[in-house]
Amino acid sequence: MPQIIYAPEFISDFERVYAFLAEKNPSAAQRLAKLLNEKLELLSSIPKAFPFFSEFRIYLLEFGSSGYALLYDYDEELNRISLLRIKHQKEAGFA
Repeated sequence: MPQIIYAPEFISDFERVYAFLAEKNPSAAQRLAKLLNEKLELLSSIPKAFPFFSEFRIYLLEFGSSGYALLYDYDEELNRISLLRIKHQKEAGFA
C-alpha cells in the first residue's frame, strides 16, 4: 500500500468543508469524513485508476447532489500518494 501524504492545502480545504457542513448538518459532515476514509482505502489500492487534471490526478467523490473533487499526485517510484486539495465540485478551480 502506498504511503499517503496530506498537503497543508488539503488539510485546510477539508477543515473548511467539514466546518461548513457541520454547521448546517452535523451528520452530513460525519458522513463525509467516513466517505473520505473509505475512498482513501480504495485510492490506495488503485492509485493510477483516476484521470489526470492538468499535471495531477482527480478523484471525484459522489456526495449529496454533487460531490467533492480530490486532487492528488501518485509517485510510483516512491509508492506515495500526495493529497493536494479537496473542494466541492461547484467550486471553481484548484488554485
